[in-house]
Amino acid sequence: MITRIAFDALALQPATGGALEQRLQSRRLAETVREFGLLSLLGEHDARELLTVLERLAESLGYDFWRPLIRALANGGPDVLRACPPNHASTRELLKSGDLDGLRSNADLVVVNSTGGPVSGLTGAQITSLYELAGFADAGGNLELALANAADQCNTVTSIKRLRSETVIPRGTPSTTLWETYFSPLARVSSEVNIFDRYLFSGLHRTGRQRADYLLWLLNALDRNLPQAASVNLFACSGQEVLRKSTRSHPTNPYTVHDISATLRHLDLWNRPGRLHLYLFDDLHHDRHIRFGCGSAVMPQQGFDQLSFPRGTLAKNFSYTFVSGGQSLSARADEEARARRSGRHWVLRSKRGGFEAVAP
Repeated sequence: MITRIAFDALALQPATGGALEQRLQSRRLAETVREFGLLSLLGEHDARELLTVLERLAESLGYDFWRPLIRALANGGPDVLRACPPNHASTRELLKSGDLDGLRSNADLVVVNSTGGPVSGLTGAQITSLYELAGFADAGGNLELALANAADQCNTVTSIKRLRSETVIPRGTPSTTLWETYFSPLARVSSEVNIFDRYLFSGLHRTGRQRADYLLWLLNALDRNLPQAASVNLFACSGQEVLRKSTRSHPTNPYTVHDISATLRHLDLWNRPGRLHLYLFDDLHHDRHIRFGCGSAVMPQQGFDQLSFPRGTLAKNFSYTFVSGGQSLSARADEEARARRSGRHWVLRSKRGGFEAVAP
């Protein structure tokens, strides 16, 4: 529910219209980037081209719609993604040469210049859609091209708007579709993920099967999509606290850190030593969430154990709230910080080695 946006720097310069029309177009484009995307840069050459045009626009039109982005470009802010390894060409140069493959690994949406001729390598139908009919076109390989005045209406952005407003993942959604649609776009651009649910491990003593498929599914999917240096933090209540609040009458034992370690041995890979942290804190707030380092969070109405796929598809409707910035996101981060300060902390050294306690 977020997208990586790259720019042909010249696309930012409105080709027609008076000062007011140019201001309105720039405002819409800046708001689209701020609300739905992260700026994707190929390298320093790409950054310099874009920064030069942004500063020129800010000076000539006398507005500061792009000021936060200018600061982020100058300071390497969190709203900017840089290709690794960097590309020495700029987005404009790759578009001119028709090298769309060079863009696909770094962007989902590319804003292109409306003048100077069509992008090389497009079919007739794509050119017609982009420059004559819609203002945007599917370039294949999960890449969309859009003109500056149509970027906020393109399929990439409208699909994000829909996902944020619908807030119910319907029963029967395949597990792979669910992950790729709702979580993968956030994970692949995050350096940290925080999973916060006081009952996150309750399945370990809820049944004799020690059910935790939902946790393995989440961690396996994160492992596939997160950058290699990214970390995952798990926040939950202790087994004793969960058992104390349980309404079930049959005898059972509270889960332990050893039980959690044993469950994680069933992960597919997880070759991230020292990158999975566990915090057990019995005074966790009830608000469940998964907060991504890119600046967004998904808050399920029920627990993450509702992510159940007995036949490869979602067993029940999964309701959620999407949070993007603001006080609500800050409140989630504050809850995590409180658990870090006051809870007990372990770090997973390896799948086989399990968790190791971290001194306060």
